[in-house]
Amino acid sequence: MRSRQTRDGLVLYYSNMEIEERMEAALRRSGLIPTLEAPVTPLDRFIEQYLGVVLDEWAELDADLMGQTDFTARPIRISINRRLTEEADHPGCHPGLKGRRRATLAHEAAHVLLHEPLYPSQHPDQGNLFEEEPPPNKRCLQRCFARDIFPSPGRPPSDWREVQANKGMAALLMPRPVFCEAACQQIRQAGWNEDQIFQDSPEAQILTVELARFFQVSRQACEIRLRTLNLLHDKSQPWLAIS
Repeated sequence: MRSRQTRDGLVLYYSNMEIEERMEAALRRSGLIPTLEAPVTPLDRFIEQYLGVVLDEWAELDADLMGQTDFTARPIRISINRRLTEEADHPGCHPGLKGRRRATLAHEAAHVLLHEPLYPSQHPDQGNLFEEEPPPNKRCLQRCFARDIFPSPGRPPSDWREVQANKGMAALLMPRPVFCEAACQQIRQAGWNEDQIFQDSPEAQILTVELARFFQVSRQACEIRLRTLNLLHDKSQPWLAIS
């Protein structure tokens, strides 16, 4: 991770692999990393017990505000829109709603893991992680809208923090090792040729649905993860197996 002071404040630079490794390391340290036998990340426990964050899943937030992370004081506080929680908890709700709730929780957790250095603790004995003291930051409240967590294709979030949090979200919900193992297992069980799992193919659609159900995530999040890890490809590029 690198950092740079800009006119707008401190900017943190993580490579994609750094984000993957940071999320996986946190899951392993917490003892909550998913496995093929238990593939669903227990996000509530991870946030409250491992991160030590106060979690409020019944916050009164604006309709388009999915969640927010308040770094103002310690402990950090994560708030989730109560409408999202109510919809996800409703009997017989669409699996996609549960996936949106879990994505929002993971997104906010990723903010804590990646961006806490931007907001030095107010505790007088807590030192700053950087030599230079950042200017007073008006963004101690990281507010995350639906357009940030669930961006439209071709329109990524404009805030670099949100881009990084979305990558961290995917790594928390679908850790690379177990996700790749689960995908390869599904492909073998279906009897498919690994070289024929093309984007938008019937096989890719079935694989996406099965893995989304397995990890309890949205189909969109699962498809993006498959593409990011090169488990889906187009016909002009060779398939890259990741084990």
